[in-house]
Amino acid sequence: MREFVSYAPRMKRIAGVITLWTGCQYDPKEFRLLLTRHLGQMNTHFGESVRWLGRKGYDGVRGTILSGPFVLHEFRGVCDYHPESVARRAWSIYRHVCEQEGVDWRVYNPSSHLWVTDDQAERQLYDSIVVSLG
Repeated sequence: MREFVSYAPRMKRIAGVITLWTGCQYDPKEFRLLLTRHLGQMNTHFGESVRWLGRKGYDGVRGTILSGPFVLHEFRGVCDYHPESVARRAWSIYRHVCEQEGVDWRVYNPSSHLWVTDDQAERQLYDSIVVSLG
């Protein structure tokens, strides 16, 4: 899929004849089908990744992902630089992962690995992100 996106089909002219050339093994229709299938499994993929972190003993990383500061850092960027539909889809995936892991995403969860200078401001910003993303 990366090859299709990075090296989209190109046209080239050989001896005055224009031909379509691609280094990708998929045509656009097949690519759309595979992409749709993949996007439909995003919740599962991310959930499995977070569970894998826990099983492997990477509790610090897992805890950071499930924390309020992670949401503040990651979702401010998503909201600032991507369409609302992308931000809402990412937020839906994040909520699903939190629910699978037994974490209440509606409540600001501080990270035990991050130092915060103004906890009240962080909590207020977190609440505004939760409200804006639904």
